[in-house]
Amino acid sequence: MLVGMVVPFYGLGNDIPPGFEPCDGRRFTFGQYPLLYNLLIRSGNVDLLKLDPRQDYGSWNKLPNGVIRVPDLRAEFVRGLYTQDPLNDPPKPLKDPSERQRGLGTSQWDGLEAHKHDFSYRVKVHGIKGHRSWDDGPDNNTDLITDSTLIRDLNDSDVVVDGSTFVANETRGRNVALTMIICASERQLVSEHLLTIPTDPRGPIPAEMVEAARQLYPGLRPA
Repeated sequence: MLVGMVVPFYGLGNDIPPGFEPCDGRRFTFGQYPLLYNLLIRSGNVDLLKLDPRQDYGSWNKLPNGVIRVPDLRAEFVRGLYTQDPLNDPPKPLKDPSERQRGLGTSQWDGLEAHKHDFSYRVKVHGIKGHRSWDDGPDNNTDLITDSTLIRDLNDSDVVVDGSTFVANETRGRNVALTMIICASERQLVSEHLLTIPTDPRGPIPAEMVEAARQLYPGLRPA
């Protein structure tokens, strides 16, 4: 398995096999997993360099040189990054063109595509102009109205949500919760450019971390 490969795992923290780490945002050093560190540094995702992931990235909010976070994929759906070979591939049609500008590992908020619903309901006029009420039964004074524009005539008191209705605080599909883990250490199938000491934008990686990494990968060389 390639370093950096993320897989769903049907187990908890104590069951995670050696060489893997849970994708929960935890920190690790270059000396622990030099190949994964190199890969994540090359992704350009500054969220992985933050001291406090909830705050903006800045000089006050960055981890020490040689320390980085694994991606935090808890409670996230994974979506394929839009990539394209400009010489051979025609652009893929997208409903949201902003997908083409997304960076590796970036998060995207939930959303609901703009749409409308046609509906029908029966109303009874009570003699007061503009006053309507629900009527579930047949009546000579009841008209059947079908018009999507009439949604403006409804208000919150017209809608009753009970336990049998699928409601939530987000738009989502049916899903199963598994632990997302990332391959952090593997001596096989290693990309050659990962066997280097990367250029960290925050400064040099401490010498003791470089030495620990060389104990794992003797062929490690400067970038």
